[in-house]
Amino acid sequence: MLQVKAPTLVGEEVAGGTPLDLVAVLDVSGSMAGPKLEEVKRGMGFVVDSLGPRDRLCVVAMSDDARRVVRLTRMSGDGKAAARRAVESLVAAGSTNTRAGLDKAAKVIKESRNENDDVAGRRRHPPLRRLDTNTTDYSDLVPPYLVLDGQLRSTPVHTFAFGWDHDEEALHGISAATRGTSSFTENHAAIQDALALCVGGLRSVTAQDVLIEVECWDDDGFAAVKSGCYENSINRDEGASVSVDELFADEERRFLFFLDVPSIDYADYLGTRLLKVRCHYVDIATAQDVSVDSAYARVKRPVDAAPVAPSMEVEWELLRVKAVVLDTILDP
Repeated sequence: MLQVKAPTLVGEEVAGGTPLDLVAVLDVSGSMAGPKLEEVKRGMGFVVDSLGPRDRLCVVAMSDDARRVVRLTRMSGDGKAAARRAVESLVAAGSTNTRAGLDKAAKVIKESRNENDDVAGRRRHPPLRRLDTNTTDYSDLVPPYLVLDGQLRSTPVHTFAFGWDHDEEALHGISAATRGTSSFTENHAAIQDALALCVGGLRSVTAQDVLIEVECWDDDGFAAVKSGCYENSINRDEGASVSVDELFADEERRFLFFLDVPSIDYADYLGTRLLKVRCHYVDIATAQDVSVDSAYARVKRPVDAAPVAPSMEVEWELLRVKAVVLDTILDP
């Protein structure tokens, strides 16, 4: 079992959080007329209030088509006032063109990311395969750039809905395809709590482009990797890897690596070398690439010794994996 823990928030990040570039895509179609649109406006007012002067916000309104009603703007006093005026001016009309809204958002994110990369001048890791989400195909709704931006990570799309007449499968499919979250509430007032939880989490990200590489002493050692929703791969020449995308401050993740360990017929008190771990990530606080290496993990194998009791933490993780597999079989 491999356990990964993200860095702690330090310095000014404790008070201000990680600077955000946030794009809000709002449904302003005819179906949102009345109380729903007013709730959207109140929710956006909360989002604007929760952002600081280092954060930038873009607001995209979608109906038959999509348009930017607020360009990517720093949330200083003037920026917040302009954003509030723009949101309050929205009216409901037309039908819902989700793809147009996400296309516009993808363009904003791409422009922002290119700008930030030019400023920071930092290297990006090689691309990995697209994550297989095992969900209904919503590729017609989600721009490819949001699923895999040509670098390492996807751009999470967090979806929010209230009322029973929304398209639950589509919203869940969009968030799943981009590794975002999906929130639903029947109580309109509770949407603010969902927004607060999401924005708070985004502000506490301390590590991005997290890539875990595991080198096995024996080329044929890896039998399987259990990494949940995170993409993994096993390569005879390069070992195994897990792509975690991003982690919140002090967030922990555990992964199980199954190894075929060669048998021995003698006492090996020094131990058998099993694997070595390397973790790459971008430190949000410094915008620098960081690599952390471990020494080789060994297992002592004195053949005449009593069996070692299994780790309860590993046993719990194994039970979780088995429970997920069983749930998938019963309810695919």
